[in-house]
Parts: sequence; C-alpha cells; structure tokens
Amino acid sequence: MADRPKGTIDFSDNDKDLLSKVKSRTEVPVGGAPMPKVPRLDQAPANKHVGVQNASAARRLLTPEEHKKLVESGKLVQGVGSGYAANQPGLAALPTDEEGRPQEVHPDLMPRPEGAGLRPDTLKGLEKLAEANTSSKKEDKELEKIEEELDELDDEYITDEFGNRVRSMLANKKRREAIENRCMPMDIDDLLMKGSVEQRIPIVPGKFEPTFRSPQGHEDTFLNERMSKVRGSDRMIMDLHALFRLTCGLVKINNRTLPNHLGQNGKPTDDLFDAKFAMVSSLATPVLADLSTNYTWFLRRVEKLLVFDNIKDF
Repeated sequence: MADRPKGTIDFSDNDKDLLSKVKSRTEVPVGGAPMPKVPRLDQAPANKHVGVQNASAARRLLTPEEHKKLVESGKLVQGVGSGYAANQPGLAALPTDEEGRPQEVHPDLMPRPEGAGLRPDTLKGLEKLAEANTSSKKEDKELEKIEEELDELDDEYITDEFGNRVRSMLANKKRREAIENRCMPMDIDDLLMKGSVEQRIPIVPGKFEPTFRSPQGHEDTFLNERMSKVRGSDRMIMDLHALFRLTCGLVKINNRTLPNHLGQNGKPTDDLFDAKFAMVSSLATPVLADLSTNYTWFLRRVEKLLVFDNIKDF
C-alpha cells in the first residue's frame, strides 16, 4: 500500500476489501436493473415461443376470420406486412370461444351478402336524411312564396338604371306593365340590319306618346367623352348623364320630330348635340323624369330582343 503511486488502484489480492467492492458493483449496476444478456448469435434461441423474432411466428398469416374480426373491431393495423399475425397486436385482444377460436361476429358487424339490401340502421339513417332534405325544400318554397307576396305588395318599388331600389308614382311595376302592353312589338331585324330600333311609347294614349331609338356604339363613346369633362357632385353627374342619354334616345314627342344629333356620317357632333340637348332640357322636370324612366324600360325591352327564351323580370 505504501509503494502504490498516487491516483492508482491495486487490484491484487493485497487489497481484498477494495476488490470485493468492485466485484459487488459489477454484479448489479447503479440503476438496480440486471445487466442485459446478449444471446449467442450462432445458436438458436432458447425459447422458441417468445417474441416476433421467432421465424415461424413471423411467417404465420392471419386467417380470414381473424382479419375480418380485426377490421370490424377497428384494430387492424394497415401497411406492409399487415397480413402477418405477428404484426397485429390487437389480435390478442379479440374475444375467443372456449377452444381459443375467434367468436362469431355480431350480425350487425357482418358484411352484407350480395342482394341482401341495406342494414336496418342504414335505412333509418337514410330516412332521417330524406326527412331533413324534405324539410329544407319546404322552407325554401315558403321563403319563395313570401318573397312573391312581398313583390305583389311592393309594386311601387322598382330598380333604376343605377341599381338603386326606388319608390315612385312614375316608376312602378304595375305602370310599367300597363305601358308595355300598349306598345307595338319591335323587330330584331331592325336592330341587326339598321344598327338601331325605334318604338313609340303610348304613355298617355293620344296625348303623350314619345318615340325612342336605341343608341349605337359611337354615341356611347361620344357621351363618355362629354362626361369626362364634367366636374361636380355625384348626384349632378348622374342626372346629367341620364339627360345626355335621353337626348340621344328621344326621337319624337307625339308627332313632333326633334332635331337630329347625328351628322352626315351618322355620328354625333357637338353642335348638333348641343342644339338638341337645349330643346330636351327645356321640358318640364316631371316630363323629363317620366321620359327617362320609360327610356330605361325601352332599353330593357331592346335587350330582351336578343334573348331566345322568354324570361320574365330578367
């Protein structure tokens, strides 16, 4: 002990106490668990029935009954190798009979044979779904009926050219239908061959019957150029644009022909338009309002000439 260098341990028989302590520590690790034993890799396992490492266990396939039972119980593990019994841990939890064979599957879990129809619970679910759909359709029909009743009670409202819902003695559904029933039909051939179509509108038969003409593309371009130079409030711009459109579309009032705003080349000019605009804008304000309303309805009827199907209130 006296000759031992500092920091070294002598494992000879001279230090028996220290040697016994080292041996006791090698038998049981600090954690208290026994040391793992590595099996001999050049020999067969001692217990052939333990673990999935056993070759015969790993090769055993699921029987059709076991596979069906796992599927019905929701314990089937999908993936590569799912057909091997060793890869299905839920197999051990399946109920078995007294002889260890899988019990018969409950009739409600059995796959239905061909031609057997749907299960009772499935039929009940479909019936509930059909009832829900029927109820939803009934509600939709009731809503449609309510909307129709509101429309009938709401005849004094109508949508103007700007998409606003307005109420007016001049602009309402009943009055529009009455006026349109008095109008002569228009011919789509005039629209296609001549580029425009005219219609006389008996607003007050024999007393107030303006004639309107549908505009052409160069007239819209002309109006857009004129409006681009206008500055003012939104309301003023909207009213002026409506008055400009009416000036282009109004041809006659009763049998009195208004000045033409189109030149020899068929396009509007500033001088001709200004002269016609001065005459149109001098009309009474209620007359202008009614002319503008009926001109909008006239343009809608022109659009319907291009619609093959008869669409009401499009």
